[in-house]
Amino acid sequence: MQKPNVGIVGLGLYLPQKKMTAAEISAATGGNWSEDAVINKLGIVEKYVPSSDPCDGSQEMGALAALDCLKNTGVDPLEIDAILCITEEWKEYPLTTSACYVQDRIGAKNAWGIDVQNRCCTCVSAMKLAKDMLIADDEINTVLVCGGYRNCDLIDYTDNGVSFMFNLAAGGGAVLLKKNYNRNLLLGTGLMTDGSVATAMEYSTVLSIVGLVALVFAVWYFYWSYQAFAAATNLRNGRGVGVFAVSFVLCYLLSGFVLIYV
Repeated sequence: MQKPNVGIVGLGLYLPQKKMTAAEISAATGGNWSEDAVINKLGIVEKYVPSSDPCDGSQEMGALAALDCLKNTGVDPLEIDAILCITEEWKEYPLTTSACYVQDRIGAKNAWGIDVQNRCCTCVSAMKLAKDMLIADDEINTVLVCGGYRNCDLIDYTDNGVSFMFNLAAGGGAVLLKKNYNRNLLLGTGLMTDGSVATAMEYSTVLSIVGLVALVFAVWYFYWSYQAFAAATNLRNGRGVGVFAVSFVLCYLLSGFVLIYV
């Protein structure tokens, strides 16, 4: 017996009207990043950002992308058996299952739905889940994966520690998968998880405080090393030379710590 295959029927997209340019990102950082650095180091010329309009809510953007997908594919929403919604947890209705929101918005009355959250790997994870469901369950033939995203709202551009996330934008996307579609086959997925870094972001503030304390100590040691050096130079004091040497080493090590972790 031939193993079932899973194919991509089509895609849907929603993008807000509002954009943020590299110059605006530079201004938001308070001058920490120049426009040239935003473009050439971060690779951002402009990005889509949400407005205050209801259409730019995370759940609504996912629904609009799903509607676009149905329009592009010509698939009847009543054919959808399941919805895997990848809308982020930063959304209009925090306690509402986003898949239920989408199901009602697009009229997929025969579909059940669940939400999947796995940050930047959510879509890939959801597509794997969809494929596994389609192959394993005889009652599932069509699965919609869709969602919206606007985590850019959470970015503090004055915090240089999150500059690697300045590219976070806004929008919605959708992909429709069918069993035995025989085209655009979803061949396989390779996933891995490293849970040891699950709380890494929580340490950023702590490290900044520790770095600041280290900087104060470095300045303090530098000052006393200078005093010791003056004493050793002017008074030929052997003890002063020793204090200077120890202070210099400590100042050097602490300064290195500051450069690495702050």
